[in-house]
Amino acid sequence: MEILVAIAILAIIGGLTFSSFSIYKNRENVRSVSLKIVAMLEEARSKTLASTGQEQYGVRIEENSAVMFSGSSYSALNEVGSSVTFITGVNATTTLSASITDVVFNRLSGETDNYGTVTISSNTETASSTIVIYKTGIVEI
Repeated sequence: MEILVAIAILAIIGGLTFSSFSIYKNRENVRSVSLKIVAMLEEARSKTLASTGQEQYGVRIEENSAVMFSGSSYSALNEVGSSVTFITGVNATTTLSASITDVVFNRLSGETDNYGTVTISSNTETASSTIVIYKTGIVEI
């Protein structure tokens, strides 16, 4: 009987530990993806302001991936530099001023006409992060 009680206590402690680890892992996955997207948006804005290649740059944010591109609109032919495929169990939801998921920065000013928020969340809804994209082109978490 005492052995059964000891096993039950160990099982409960093990379950709590696993649950805590799972929540921590989800938060870290969401944080990692959020930081990669912010870095990609900042790089696209920086390249636009520097007139790299005499182009403007943007980032397309989809449910499970994000990619940087050159030009005023996305095409698979003009993908450049950074891209990220999200970790399994992490996805993005965009709430931007235009109906498209492309954030393109304007030359000289660095502003964007497609501003708003991008919410990165885990499928289990234990973690989320909101990226704010201002009209000025500034990005923050």
